[in-house]
Amino acid sequence: MIRLCLIQTPPHNLTIAGDRLIDEAIIRFAVEEIGKKMSLPGVLGERQLVERFSDHYSKLSNRPRKVHMNQRIYQLDKVVFPKQVQGTIRTARDTDHQLLTRWIREFTVAMGQPASTEESKERANQFIEEQSVVLWENNGQVVSMANQTRPTINGMTVNFVYTPPEFEKRGYASACVAKLSQSLLDRGYQFCSLYTDLSNPTSNSIYMKIGYRPVGDSTVFHFES
Repeated sequence: MIRLCLIQTPPHNLTIAGDRLIDEAIIRFAVEEIGKKMSLPGVLGERQLVERFSDHYSKLSNRPRKVHMNQRIYQLDKVVFPKQVQGTIRTARDTDHQLLTRWIREFTVAMGQPASTEESKERANQFIEEQSVVLWENNGQVVSMANQTRPTINGMTVNFVYTPPEFEKRGYASACVAKLSQSLLDRGYQFCSLYTDLSNPTSNSIYMKIGYRPVGDSTVFHFES
């Protein structure tokens, strides 16, 4: 039986998953083995499990840990559409590349993990080529975006939900995510999922109103140099 799973794409944070009641000895062993091979920038996972893991790693590496973000994981299997939101949804195209680059950069800055302009350009290229990102357009003006990613047999994740400040509080993000989520269900997925920053009550409220329900909490720890 697999009790603990760890995965990392350098230089990003380590992701851990497993039994949150796992023996302390197993966590210590995992931390010690990782410590022999690499230095971690951070770790994320289910709140109780990552709390224990990061504590051991912090002591072993003599690097203080700091909570970077507390997250909530949501799941949706039926969409509740918001009412009276003007506009329509469409897939991003090549002519949207400059706009997507700017918005991706702004999104990562807001999340506290700023991407460079070049990284944002590459991400925009990827989104357009994969036809994964959708845009909400009102009277010919693009006002919000959302992306679909990490498909499994049963579900798909929604991420990179972003509305520039000048277009906020008009329901555009709610409508964009609702329409995208419904399209995923229509394609045969049983559910959609997404992560939120618990320090942002607005986004958490928006998603719950369109049918997303909490299924778990996770925490991101960063280790200081």
